[in-house]
Amino acid sequence: MGLLTAVSVGATISVALQALATMLLVRRRGSTLATVGGVLMWLGITIQGVAVAMWAAAYFFPTDPSLDGSGQAVFDVVNNDIAHIFAVLVSGAALALAGQVLQAVGLFRAKVVPAWVPWLSLAVVLTFVIPGNGLAGLITAVPMAAASVAIGYFAWRRVA
Repeated sequence: MGLLTAVSVGATISVALQALATMLLVRRRGSTLATVGGVLMWLGITIQGVAVAMWAAAYFFPTDPSLDGSGQAVFDVVNNDIAHIFAVLVSGAALALAGQVLQAVGLFRAKVVPAWVPWLSLAVVLTFVIPGNGLAGLITAVPMAAASVAIGYFAWRRVA
């Protein structure tokens, strides 16, 4: 539960900050795309974060020692109907993905960062095609992380 909670909180904060930094960078041309994208990213990552917290809770509370093994029934219900938990998670991820794509287009139009930054941020699309674990997950995560750091750097440079 601790890992899922940490991932949920970390993702919610980092995606919201990236969206805000992009909106700070894109002031004129492309600003509508960046703003709508930012709103979708905030909404999507919040929904996704709540879904991950639901998932963690669905597995945490049945492990309470005071239940004397009766928590197995809860595990069975959750495992037999996991689609409900993942439906919320995937819908939030899809909104965040749409927002990221809109912000990348806004960055392309505004030309406030080098072209490689929005290209790297579009690696988020690969996360819906390539499984997110192991080497394949690393291949999709590194470009997104590099784009996020670059967006933060250029936003910091703009205000400094």
